[in-house]
Amino acid sequence: MSELNAEPSTRFHAILDGAERAVRNIETDFDDPTDGDGQFIAKCIGSLTRRTHYLRAQAAAQWKPQFVNALKNAHSLRVEHADPMVKEMLRGFSMKCMACGRDEHRCTFRADLVGYFDRDDWQQARDLNASWTAFEDEYSACLECDPKGKLLEEDMGSFIVGETCLAKLQQYFRANTFLLDLVYKANNAMLDVDKPKLEELYSVTDEAVEEAQDELRDLELAIAQERRWMPPLKLDATLWEHVDAARAAVDKDPLECLHILCRRGFESMDMDPNLPDLEGKGDGDDEEENVPRREDDSDDEEEAPRRESKKGRHRPAKRARIIDDSSDESLFSEEETEEEEERRDAPVCTRANRVKPREAVRQSRRARGLSPEATPGEDAPVSLQRSKPSAMQSESEGPVRERATQPGPRRAVPNAASLAQVARIPGERLPARRHVLLTLMEAQQRLTRDGRDDDADAVTAAIFQLREYEVLLVDARSRS
Repeated sequence: MSELNAEPSTRFHAILDGAERAVRNIETDFDDPTDGDGQFIAKCIGSLTRRTHYLRAQAAAQWKPQFVNALKNAHSLRVEHADPMVKEMLRGFSMKCMACGRDEHRCTFRADLVGYFDRDDWQQARDLNASWTAFEDEYSACLECDPKGKLLEEDMGSFIVGETCLAKLQQYFRANTFLLDLVYKANNAMLDVDKPKLEELYSVTDEAVEEAQDELRDLELAIAQERRWMPPLKLDATLWEHVDAARAAVDKDPLECLHILCRRGFESMDMDPNLPDLEGKGDGDDEEENVPRREDDSDDEEEAPRRESKKGRHRPAKRARIIDDSSDESLFSEEETEEEEERRDAPVCTRANRVKPREAVRQSRRARGLSPEATPGEDAPVSLQRSKPSAMQSESEGPVRERATQPGPRRAVPNAASLAQVARIPGERLPARRHVLLTLMEAQQRLTRDGRDDDADAVTAAIFQLREYEVLLVDARSRS
């Protein structure tokens, strides 16, 4: 029977059967044409790996390749709450997502990874026995080793990402380790069996089959619908207790421990922690892309964004001209060529020239500036009344301002960059700004240690305000 025509429950029953065979190290020739069950198990496991590989590609965002490799090699993931100050200490660079490199400031969680896991060894049913044996040996060695004041070799560090990247990396991790989780659950079910019989299956039950089906269906729906809720990840408490104990033994100073975890995270991505490549294309909400300008674009032109027409085709918008002060003299020069004079004197065929404007037929005395007692002979034409100043105007107000017949030179409106250039403090960054920031951080730690949470919150607000001003100042300098 083909795995494509089988019921989902039948397929998952065969997959769990293969997982238990790998845990019990039962040798099975999946290529034997006479063994129909073995071939069916191999086809179902191959179909599942192809399906999860597709889901993993759909769940991935525009991450840096280094982060994708680190996430692909992790077999354990933990998501924990992180304070804003802890986030800045872990990633080393302010307001940057370690996955995509874009701006991030709203997420309040961090992701801890432990590895290493090679997904390529879990593609075929014939490789499950050897892959599980190697994984179990490395996993047991990780739980039994004593790092002696260092981080575990399997500890890949902590990663600070944005809200969207955090949701997507959890979906990516579930799809990447789906088959591994099934084999791990089969191993936990076999721990309670003292003398298993060869002809019986202990982990393949109706509840286990239904649970596996629900997990895969929930994963597919979560990837298709970004805001769909997913159940929390199941953690191995023994593993993470060992990881946390090793982290605590590295350094008693919590700040120094955070710096070590930050460096380990960049090392897991094969990146220099001092000069990380934070440029990337991500899925952030409030980020901008640096679009290079074309060579034929002049300095006084800016290309507007493309608009979409009614038929759905994109058409370029008109370019917005920016008036330069240096061209004012040429615009209003008194010397004109003969061709320009003829073009200026020639009548323009417009609606205003074709249709004669209507003249006011009747106006009130107050609109014409006459007193109510004036005689009809004193009425003056409307055009004359408009040209003369009002009778109520006093001599102290001076002559009436005449409307300019020719516009003067237009000045460009100063932008934010020019205003920041004028208001900038001369010289580079003040040497005391970083010292003030570190002093506030130390004060925050002392207040928190003493239990003065209200004062610590006030200091935290001051720290964030100072960091925000620093970021704005650096941005203004870069734009100028």
